[in-house]
Amino acid sequence: MADRPRILVLLPHFLPGEKAGGPVQSIAALVEELGDEFEFRIATSDRDLGDSEAYPGIVPGDWTPVNGTPVLYLPREGFGTRLRALLADRWHDVLYLNSAFSRGFSIAPLALVRLGLVRPVPIVVAPRGELNRGALALKPRRKRAYLRLARATGLYRDVTWHASTDAEAEEIRRWLGSRSPIGVALPFGRRAEPAVPPMRPPKSRGRLSAIFASRISRKKNLDGALRALAGVEGDVELTIHGPREDDVYARECEAIAARLPANVRVRDGGLLPHAAVADAFSRHDLFLFPTWGENFGQVVLEALSAGCPAVLGADTPWRDLENAGGGWVVDPLDESRLRSVLQRCVDAGPDEWESRSRHAKAFAERTASRAVAIEAHRQVFRAVGLSSGRTAASRRAAGESASSTAGRRAGEGS
Repeated sequence: MADRPRILVLLPHFLPGEKAGGPVQSIAALVEELGDEFEFRIATSDRDLGDSEAYPGIVPGDWTPVNGTPVLYLPREGFGTRLRALLADRWHDVLYLNSAFSRGFSIAPLALVRLGLVRPVPIVVAPRGELNRGALALKPRRKRAYLRLARATGLYRDVTWHASTDAEAEEIRRWLGSRSPIGVALPFGRRAEPAVPPMRPPKSRGRLSAIFASRISRKKNLDGALRALAGVEGDVELTIHGPREDDVYARECEAIAARLPANVRVRDGGLLPHAAVADAFSRHDLFLFPTWGENFGQVVLEALSAGCPAVLGADTPWRDLENAGGGWVVDPLDESRLRSVLQRCVDAGPDEWESRSRHAKAFAERTASRAVAIEAHRQVFRAVGLSSGRTAASRRAAGESASSTAGRRAGEGS
């Protein structure tokens, strides 16, 4: 399309990073699906979550094509100057921020716009679950103080919000009292090549092979999962995959695991590459994920889509999983019930588990329609007035040709 609306996406981490979870894959899928209709560029950090070194093989500060989309990896040195130059550039028609709390990739851009230091454009903000109960329980005083300040100063005035679910839309209204439009668009994953699904091994009665696949952080409640396993009888193995976001917390979990009885074995599976996620879920009986809260939970969709029944925390969009027969939903505060559910999982035989596997996969297919999610994202961007005619007219009025900034490096004058 000759005059596609231009969207500048800012998020703290992106490919080739693997540690930041669902938002990375959601943005990759978004530009993959809507790239023919909208023209995207992405600005992000030059390193993965928690890493001290930049990605090998990239030139920080240069536009780098990633799956056909230009990506700007911003180094820490000179970050503010580069960010201001990027936002002042006339290339983009809308700014899409994927965080509420990221200083560099959300708060700073909003402040620059509000202070009139960069060119004003329509702004879409996706909190990505940062406003739910579990996320706000981490460093609560700092986060709530910021939200009060943002509300008082009108930092989010006139933005369009992108909520992943109706529940997240209510969280936005609760914390920011937003009168701004809120579009609800469920995340979706990247397209995969058709493949023959691996054969799921039959479950044995009295045994359980469980997997925990997520960041090792307090919000994900690995410690609660480990404590619940302490009283479970039978042969249990839990494989843990995920980056150590919080070293102190990771050591606490290791100490709990070391005290577990001999019938419960805990294995550190390390970081799980995204390409290996579906295979990993197909080789385990259960996805154990009693998280304190998820605004969506891309990893939950991946588990259920692979036919892996799940035990989930209660504060996720997957609350009907238990009624659907594909797993259980448990309040993380109720460790007694969590232990009881896990004992039931151990005791289950192959017939019951094969049925739960089928129900898990069917529930994922019903709940997360890819076509519906893609259309909902399209409507979020249309809500800020993005159309090819409008953006082409605005560029002509600004005296800018459609290709005048196509190869511009970040940090150059605009």
